This record gives sequence, C-alpha cells and structure tokens, in this order.
Amino acid sequence: MAGRVQVEREAERAIGQDLRPYLAIPSVAAQRRGIAEATAFVERLLQGLGAEVKVFSDHGNPLVYGRIEGRRPETLMFYDHYDVQPEEPLDLWTSPPFELSERDGLLIARGVADNKGLNSSLETSANLL
Repeated sequence: MAGRVQVEREAERAIGQDLRPYLAIPSVAAQRRGIAEATAFVERLLQGLGAEVKVFSDHGNPLVYGRIEGRRPETLMFYDHYDVQPEEPLDLWTSPPFELSERDGLLIARGVADNKGLNSSLETSANLL
C-alpha cells in the first residue's frame, strides 16, 4: 500500500505530466474539436499503465477501452468521457480556459472537474496499485 508521501509525489507528477497537457486539448465534441488528440492522449495514458488498449471508432466519438489484468479475481470498471463543453463565453474566464492555473488553492481549467480531472485521478490511483 502506498504511503502519504508516495501518494503526494504521484499526484504532483500526474498534475504536471498528465493533467496539464490533457487539459490543454480543447476536446469540444459539440464543435468537433480536439477529439482525435484527446483519444490519442487517453490511449497513451492507458498504454503507460500497461493496459491492453483498443479504440472503437464505429459511431460518433471514439471509445477508448483499456484492460489491465489485476492480481485479484474481482473486476473494477471505470466509464468516463474525455470531451468538454465549449468554453464560451470567453469573457467570463480570468485565465485561458485550456491552460491549467491555480487560484485560491483550486485548479482551474475547462474540464478539470468534468471530467478530465477525474480521469487523471483514476490513472494516478492505478499507478499506485
């Protein structure tokens, strides 16, 4: 089991190496922007965990499937999305929407809460298992 210091180091690494570049991808499905780039990014993240990865592009936005064989017989499944809502209206943003910033201890960027931040935290957790 990972200790607190190890978890904090992994979280810092994930924010810099995974979350920041992930949030920089403007994956706005409603405007058909950045979807291919986000798909490729998620595929690389899963491969970095040692996952068997398949991308299904049959209908609409691609589905990225990753499977990691565990040490136990139980199955743990995550289902998530990698697209975000459009960033408009731009005048309400105090920093560039696809650039991670910190304000009052909060991480700010389009998609940090819905849902790229969660994706990144799941990947970080898997790294620690």
